[in-house]
Amino acid sequence: MKKVYISATYNDLKEHREAVAQALRRMGYEVRCMEDYVATDERTDARCTQDVATCDFYVGILAQRYGWIPPGRECSITELEYRQARSQSARTRCLIFLLHEDAPWSQRWIDALHDPASAVKIARLREELNGTATGVFISVEDLVREVMAAVHMEDSKTWKLALQQEFETCLRQSRVEPFSAPESLGNTAYKLYLGSSEAASIIEVLQAAIANANVAKLVGIDLSKSGGWWSTRLLLLAGLLADYTQVSKLVFSNAGTYVGTCGLSDTRRAIGEAFPAIAKAMADCLPERRGFDPAADIPEIVRLFSNKLQQMGGEESLKLPVLPHVVQAFRGFNGERLQFEPTQDVIQRQRELLTKRYQYVAVEEPGSRITIVDRLLFASRVAELALARV
Repeated sequence: MKKVYISATYNDLKEHREAVAQALRRMGYEVRCMEDYVATDERTDARCTQDVATCDFYVGILAQRYGWIPPGRECSITELEYRQARSQSARTRCLIFLLHEDAPWSQRWIDALHDPASAVKIARLREELNGTATGVFISVEDLVREVMAAVHMEDSKTWKLALQQEFETCLRQSRVEPFSAPESLGNTAYKLYLGSSEAASIIEVLQAAIANANVAKLVGIDLSKSGGWWSTRLLLLAGLLADYTQVSKLVFSNAGTYVGTCGLSDTRRAIGEAFPAIAKAMADCLPERRGFDPAADIPEIVRLFSNKLQQMGGEESLKLPVLPHVVQAFRGFNGERLQFEPTQDVIQRQRELLTKRYQYVAVEEPGSRITIVDRLLFASRVAELALARV
């Protein structure tokens, strides 16, 4: 039975460490972590580094605390464990997982707010690991999936053919098709008319889009469709999707060519900063309290927004076309495409996909076809395959 050593500071990452340990034990690994010593950061440095030296895998989990520094040492036990694992790469595979810098985190466990000396050390260590980390996480669930997938991949390097088949299966199962309005709506899927005479069309399109997008995470927008998109319409769509659905990203294309993705809040913020008066008009149209049925809110929001634009001089005088170079300048826009090189083996491809810092990854397949892959779903599929082998 192969051994995995889990390294993390104690109190702030206790839940994370326990969840990872439980998952790895279910996968059939022998797990060692600080709970095997005492319930404190002040475990014996010699004992810990000795245990790291005998493990096949080192899983380091790093958040915003540096950890306890043993007497006579300059480094914390957490860093000493990492250095030990890194020094024996032929014996131990070193996997590092960093808390995402934007993840919500208790101020109690942030050294930068309480311990300047430790803050400097944790910042230095995180900077060092940033380029080589195996993955980043926001929640406990994210971390468990990432660790299971990473350990499984590292442990399966000798199974080249099986891994290739697994990779293709996981990739296929993790593809996400962006939602656009139903075919029955035709081109109105992309044209949200805000003139008062077309109010009924606006309501019909938005209600249909929102009703279907509630089960989707992405919404596709072709910027060239039916004459293109206007800033006023994109602000309305992004705002309503953000407030009334579980959609997280807009997937932009232009004449069928992939442009990139951008979050709803980033899209709304970018347009709002460029057109503050229109953003305020939109905000003024939102109800103070969301109705039980979104379908009852949307017609009134659209009507009020249309009236506001008329009062401001009409949409024709306020709108600007949204072109690819415009959305590419939005904060949070991601136009990266993952291209697998022919010389890459399956391990390298899986690692490249799993180490992306964002959830939805654009993968360029042969023939320049772009597909969107849910990285977290991909990690889950890999982890499921690992469990199936136990």
